[in-house]
Amino acid sequence: MIFVCTSCGSSHQTKEYVAKSGGELLLEKLQTLYHNWVLQDEFSIRPVECMGVCDQACAIAFVSVNKHTYLFGDLPADDECVEKTATAVLDCASQYHTNSDGLLPYAKRPELLRAGAIARIPPMPPCQ
Repeated sequence: MIFVCTSCGSSHQTKEYVAKSGGELLLEKLQTLYHNWVLQDEFSIRPVECMGVCDQACAIAFVSVNKHTYLFGDLPADDECVEKTATAVLDCASQYHTNSDGLLPYAKRPELLRAGAIARIPPMPPCQ
């Protein structure tokens, strides 16, 4: 699953009026590209009101059972960059899907997601 923070880059954060937040723009572009994505049956894209990393907007997360969870931020989502960012997110999601443990080696990630990693959370251990 890909979570996308829709509060990122909102008027509340920027203190300037924006018709749509950067997170909303990124979500819309991801949803558009998603329709032709080969892994659309393997992933869903979900909006989240806030991921709590407001100083590192825009933020997305990859989450899956038995895999590491990744949180990425500082993703550019302005009109000029949003398509490149959305493409990079889907490329990285493809890598995430391929790796059974969800690990995303730094050097193999799309460039836009290399420096933006905020957290890698290990999978929850099985119940004892």
